[in-house]
Amino acid sequence: MTRQTDLIVARPEGVYRPQGDFHIDPWQPVERAVITHARGRLLCILAIGVKIMSRAIPRLRLRENMAGVRQFNEDDAFVQALDVFWRKGYRATSMLDLAEATGVQRGSLYNAYGDKEEIFMRVFERYAERFVADARKALDKPDPHDALTSFFTFAIRSITQGSPTRGCLSTKTAVEIEPESPRLREALRTMLDALEAALLAVLDTKEARAQLTMPPQQAASLIVTTTRGIAVMERIYGDPKKLRQTAFALVDALVRKH
Repeated sequence: MTRQTDLIVARPEGVYRPQGDFHIDPWQPVERAVITHARGRLLCILAIGVKIMSRAIPRLRLRENMAGVRQFNEDDAFVQALDVFWRKGYRATSMLDLAEATGVQRGSLYNAYGDKEEIFMRVFERYAERFVADARKALDKPDPHDALTSFFTFAIRSITQGSPTRGCLSTKTAVEIEPESPRLREALRTMLDALEAALLAVLDTKEARAQLTMPPQQAASLIVTTTRGIAVMERIYGDPKKLRQTAFALVDALVRKH
C-alpha cells in the first residue's frame, strides 16, 4: 500500500496541489497539497522551479539592462541629438529637448549617460571626426590653391545648410561654454588642432611652400581662425556668396598663382 506523504507547497499567493500521479496543476491555490507518488512530487518540484525561474529571469535581464545594455538605437539617437544641439546650441538645449527628439525617455538618457554634457561629448566626438574627415577629402587636390578653395567651399557649405541655416556647431559651442567646462573646451581644441593638422599636411610640402606667402604653420593657423570668423559672419549676414568672396580673397593672398 502506497503511503501518502503530506507536502506543503507555499508561496505568497497560497499553496498548490498536483492533480493525480502524472498530471499536475501546481498553481491552483489550496489549503494543503497531498502528493501520493514520488514521481508526482518530483514533477511538482520541477514545476515550481520553472515558475520561479520564469519570474527570476526577467528580473535578471532588467538588471543587465540597467547595467549598461541600451534599450534604444544609440546611433539614431545621436543623429537626432546632434540636430538639436546644432539648431539650439548647447546651452539652450535641455534634456527634455533631447528626450523628445530622440524618442528616449529622460530617465533612460540619465541612466545611460548621466547628464547633458556627456551626451554632447559623445555626439560632438562623432561630429568632429566626420567634419575633419570631410575636410581632408576637400583638401585632396594636387594644387594648394585649389585645395584651399575646395576646403573653404566645403566649410561654408557645411554652415549654411538648412532653413534656417544651422551655423557652425563648434563655433556656437565655443561662444557658449562656461569657464568651468574644461571637457567641452578640450573637445573643441582637439577638433581645431586636428583641422589645423589636416591643413598643414597639405601646405607643408615642397611644392606648397614654394607658393605660400608665409610659413605653412602660420598659414594653417590663419585659415582655421578665419573659418571661425566666417562662422560668426554667417550668423550676421547669412550670405554664402559674401562668405566665399572673403575666403577666396584669403586664399589668393596666401598662395601665389603660377
